[in-house]
Amino acid sequence: MKNENRIDKWPDFRFNLEEIAGAIGDYGTLFPIVLGVAFVSNLNLGHILLFFSVWYIITGLYYKMPMPVEPMKVIGAIVIAGGLSKEEITASGMILGSLFLILGFCKEMNFIQEKVPSSVIRGIQMGLALILFKTSINFILKDSVISVICITIIILFYIANKFIHLTDISAIVVILIGIVIGLQKFGIPQIRILPLPTLIIPGIQDFLKGGWLLAISQAPLTVTNAILST
Repeated sequence: MKNENRIDKWPDFRFNLEEIAGAIGDYGTLFPIVLGVAFVSNLNLGHILLFFSVWYIITGLYYKMPMPVEPMKVIGAIVIAGGLSKEEITASGMILGSLFLILGFCKEMNFIQEKVPSSVIRGIQMGLALILFKTSINFILKDSVISVICITIIILFYIANKFIHLTDISAIVVILIGIVIGLQKFGIPQIRILPLPTLIIPGIQDFLKGGWLLAISQAPLTVTNAILST
């Protein structure tokens, strides 16, 4: 009886291999950007990944599907290239958070959607795809053998899915290969309890620099790629 109520309450809620594969499909952009930002800004990587995980769970339960909780790619690229401080990153996040909170409550995204043609959205997506493709080429060249194996796995699953409707779990297989190789090279990582996060209070200069360099650059991409296209 409990199972029947659960199905009635969440009729479109699924938890299977296909959904898991879809949920980890964004890791290819998540990890390089997050690792790079944590390295250059001295932000605690454990705290970053913890809160990403929390929001993955919250959005998954709310939308009943694997929703991408993405790193802000423009902010990540600028931080990695320019070595901005964690206070400036925090300030830009507060600015963007406030902006989209206001737009959401005031229902202004409908107005923006009417004014922004779909060609602009697709153009920005295409430009982002080309940038990510260019970045991936560098990774492929560094580990060509592993890259060829992983690309072959993805292609084979894609072909098999077309002909025999095989569940596409190529992302899971590729992630598992990476985990196995990582364990062979570096062993089992040491498990430690995360320290409590310290409160970061940006100053006025951090808001000015973070807003000018990061928030203004990131906002158009978030509006088009993360909101309107979705």
